[in-house]
Amino acid sequence: MTTLTDPITGEVFTYVTRSEWGARPPKQRYPIQNTSNGVFMHHTVTGTAPAAQIVRGVQNFHMDGRGWYDIAYSFLVDVINGVIYEGRGLGIAGGHTEGFNFTSHAVCWIANTDTDNPTAKAKRAWLAMVRVIEAQYGQGRRRGHRDVASTGCPGGYGYTWLQQGLPITGVEPGPDPTPRVLSHGMQGDDVKQWQTRLAGRGYWILADGDFGDLTEGVTRWFQEERGLSADGQVGPQTRSEMDKAEDEGWQPSLGGGIDVPTDRELLESINHRLGFIEDQVGDIHTAIDAEGPQGGYVKRDLRLGIRVEQGLIAGGVIPGPGEDDL
Repeated sequence: MTTLTDPITGEVFTYVTRSEWGARPPKQRYPIQNTSNGVFMHHTVTGTAPAAQIVRGVQNFHMDGRGWYDIAYSFLVDVINGVIYEGRGLGIAGGHTEGFNFTSHAVCWIANTDTDNPTAKAKRAWLAMVRVIEAQYGQGRRRGHRDVASTGCPGGYGYTWLQQGLPITGVEPGPDPTPRVLSHGMQGDDVKQWQTRLAGRGYWILADGDFGDLTEGVTRWFQEERGLSADGQVGPQTRSEMDKAEDEGWQPSLGGGIDVPTDRELLESINHRLGFIEDQVGDIHTAIDAEGPQGGYVKRDLRLGIRVEQGLIAGGVIPGPGEDDL
């Protein structure tokens, strides 16, 4: 794994090269003439994860949709984990800021920073990347795209931080700390993040931050389908496999099933989900008729609830989505 070290604090960040995130070859490359205009902050105006997939999508849009030589930015930063992605790279003219592409670099947030506030670690990563640029090319001005163009880029959260002078907190020298191994009975934001990642792959699970029976069961299901030892725990190997699954855009074969320990656990999960959706939509029938995955989730949850109440899947298996009897 490649890393990048902040030349001031010594903090180490994960750095993903072009080959590692699957970049296409550029149509053309030109060197920066000088770096008198420093560094510009941008944002992709996208979601935040999976980051590598978003970066590939941005490159495709810039090259195919805009007709540019490559992804516009010099580097990109994941607003959640502070992982840095190589864009055009050091010393290569960009396509990010009209009138300044041959005299500056751009470090872009992988997010819409009007709604997504970069974490403290992500801010440190952004600043570390800027310091690496400045160590080689000299310190210039640090500005947002909106400072030289009629645009809202880089978004409110990013630009406010820039205007405040880029204050950082919680510097962590040396390698990143190892995440804890998640298992049954644990609670916390890291559990919620894991549940969110499972849901993002297509599993029906509520991200409530509680590693209960259902979360353990779905984790085992994921591990089985990805060829891992199905112990129901989330350690380095399972996280790494999830990274790969996200990069691939992989989805589970939902025709299979997972063991559900009790009817009560399943019904509580279903009721919790249906209550949440009804709060958001206002009416369960509207939700059922909704296009896209939300409507499908409601139908599936109602179908499961009916079957549990009828004793059809007591202690059994959650059926696949093909069995649509609503």
